[in-house]
Amino acid sequence: MRFRAELPRETHPLLASIVKRFESIDSAGVSRGRRRAVLMLSPKGLSMSAVAATEDVLAFAELSTDLFVDFRVASQAEDCILVSLALAHLRAVRAPPRASRRETLARRRSRALDKARDAPSTSLKLAKRNGAPCICATVERLDLSARTDIPVRLMRAADMRFYAPPSLPEPRVALALPRAKTLRAVVDRLRAIGERVKGDARVCAVRLEAAGTLALRVVTPAASIRTFFPALEAPEAFRAPDRGAVVCVHVKSRQLAAGLGGYHVDHESIVCIPHERHALLFYVTLHDGLGHLSFYVPVVDDDDAEDDAPAPPPRSEVAA
Repeated sequence: MRFRAELPRETHPLLASIVKRFESIDSAGVSRGRRRAVLMLSPKGLSMSAVAATEDVLAFAELSTDLFVDFRVASQAEDCILVSLALAHLRAVRAPPRASRRETLARRRSRALDKARDAPSTSLKLAKRNGAPCICATVERLDLSARTDIPVRLMRAADMRFYAPPSLPEPRVALALPRAKTLRAVVDRLRAIGERVKGDARVCAVRLEAAGTLALRVVTPAASIRTFFPALEAPEAFRAPDRGAVVCVHVKSRQLAAGLGGYHVDHESIVCIPHERHALLFYVTLHDGLGHLSFYVPVVDDDDAEDDAPAPPPRSEVAA
């Protein structure tokens, strides 16, 4: 089996931010430095799944080959390679350095420098070091050379089905979240309050209306706090046929904040999709068709999750 690719300096920050988000998700009984991910390398691109327990936030990434340069994969398993590695090791891959002023002047004077040095990148290659498989990440430019060997564990390509996103029923409601990080800031505030229930964890009710309103609610012994985000739209691909549909789920506040990790990645849009009694899905679309991310926040016991409180009236009605 063979794998080789070039990661340009322009897209390195995007991949680094995705790895950092995956690593920051809490996992039961696993310290941050030991969290692992499963990578599927195929002619379609790179698929990444953070290894987690069923009660944790599940994170998946589907990245296009356009994120790389000269992406090549070959194996006897339909040109698919499945490996497991530590996220901390993947995050340690060094970005291609920026050229100094001296190097820039030298480049201008010498026409013998090839295009690879004009546009430095990180070379990724599946190799063996001391008989153990690894992904070798190398940066070379002028007189600088840096190599990082990422230990990996080879797996059967057919086992990828155990690390694929969960299969969920068709959603009733889906809304595109606001571009600003206001929602993430509100959730960070709400996670510090609220009554401890459901296994001593603070819980937040998330209510979505197909008409375009997102509401968050936490309950304290003294009060019930609600936050509304009106005038949201549903993307065409997720538009619900029933404009009167309403879905409310309960999730742990800490996990809700982790599910909004897409706000820390350069993205085009984030869609919130609740699935009753299953999960609250945050679907993150990256810029320029480079791929998408999926964060599945598990839903806690929904036996009493219905929140029938109506949304506040539009501002025009309030003014009247």
